[in-house]
Amino acid sequence: MRYLLLLASVIITVPVMSQASLIVGSGAYLSGGGNAYLVLAGNIRSDGTVNLASSSTTNFNGSSQQRITCIAGSGCTSIYNSSVYPVSLGNVLQNNSNGIAVEVNTTVAGTHTFSSGTAEIKEGIYWLTNTSTPYSGINAPTGRFFTTTGRGLLKQSGIGSTRVFPVGTSGTNTQYTPASVSYSGTADNFGIRVMDNIYYDYNAANGDPIGTTTNFNFVEKTWIVKKDNRVTGDQFTVTLQWNAANENAAFATHRSTDVTIGRHHDATWFPQAQGPASGSNPYTLSGTVTYDAATYEYYPVSATAINTVLATTALQFTGSLSGNKVSLVWSTTADTKTTSFHVQRSTNGIDFFTMGSVTATGATGYYSYTDNLGSNTAPLLYYRLQLSDGQGNSTFSKIVAVKPGPVNGNVIVYPNPTSSYIRLKFKNVAGNYQVTLTDISGRILRTATVNNADYFMPCAGIPAGNYLVTVTQLNTKSQSYHYVCITQ
Repeated sequence: MRYLLLLASVIITVPVMSQASLIVGSGAYLSGGGNAYLVLAGNIRSDGTVNLASSSTTNFNGSSQQRITCIAGSGCTSIYNSSVYPVSLGNVLQNNSNGIAVEVNTTVAGTHTFSSGTAEIKEGIYWLTNTSTPYSGINAPTGRFFTTTGRGLLKQSGIGSTRVFPVGTSGTNTQYTPASVSYSGTADNFGIRVMDNIYYDYNAANGDPIGTTTNFNFVEKTWIVKKDNRVTGDQFTVTLQWNAANENAAFATHRSTDVTIGRHHDATWFPQAQGPASGSNPYTLSGTVTYDAATYEYYPVSATAINTVLATTALQFTGSLSGNKVSLVWSTTADTKTTSFHVQRSTNGIDFFTMGSVTATGATGYYSYTDNLGSNTAPLLYYRLQLSDGQGNSTFSKIVAVKPGPVNGNVIVYPNPTSSYIRLKFKNVAGNYQVTLTDISGRILRTATVNNADYFMPCAGIPAGNYLVTVTQLNTKSQSYHYVCITQ
């Protein structure tokens, strides 16, 4: 059997046997031009560098699972180094019913087209850099999608609007659990790895599970999200899809009521956004996830029923620092069961204590609580609300983090809540500030450069809700964040 490999404008005849492999030895370099069409019955093993043009095509048509791999002691030593990619392909045409296995960092500049089989990402990163058509031919019933096993990660470039990651844990329809990511900031690269089960803890450096499983009240899947550029307080919206077969028995009882997107941090799952789930086998749930520690490169998220005791809908909870006081503001709609809100504070995001309580009105309303920090010098404070119904049942809000910053003490933002305008008073330094008002999705509604000691930002035309005012000192680039509630 013989195959033709067209590199640039040169035709190379390569004698091979059935199930043969393309082997690029250590230090060697294979380069393919735009007309390169590589047909493989076996594997690609790159101990050097394989670099094919974006318009080239690699056709996997073997009879057993084919591998994109390397050998230990060469390129494989860098499979978790996101800057080293021994294999760079153009278009990938997957014609193998037994699929392919990715075992080394690989980029795909064209389109990965599924004609047959599953693409198993076993190790390293499989990076789809094409932002318009990164993949095609996805079909869950026939197993045509990506699976992440081991430490495999599916990565996509330039995500701003919604992008789907068609992933699962194995090539069967019930284990197809895709996730969609939407990011409203500057377009960024995201990677997702999905694994079976919920665990006590996860390794922040690589996403590996730590300790025993803790599946009670969860969808028994963990989606590990990796964002290339992160800052504390950064947010993205994730939509998770799962099947009834993936649910813990205790979770299923809550599916049609209230479930939440949960994020994990330091051995604790925190609810982020409340349901209920949509659809019917498969089910979906969307929510905004906030990075409370930018150093955590791999961020676990899942769907959970740990926040389903009370039927409080649309609970919005924000916190902002002014001087040595933290202003906590929240609002509810269609709340008929909650009788009181217990305001809790923590210095580590895990151990909370109750500072005070606010009586609920039992209807739509806005609430506030002020925490006088006094001599408290903690670098980061966490707040949450415990909602009680007076009969021994309670649940918790999402957690908000307040970080004292160098600008906060110089800026006063008031009134809060407000209905007509937001006033910013710069106590010490007049001018040289950038002021930005964004909604909870990160969309910019107002922006201005301030060159006086007081600034009035009008609220006309802005719907009622909670918003973020970001103040940037243009000389030092330091920032402060102030959450405001607009009631009109």
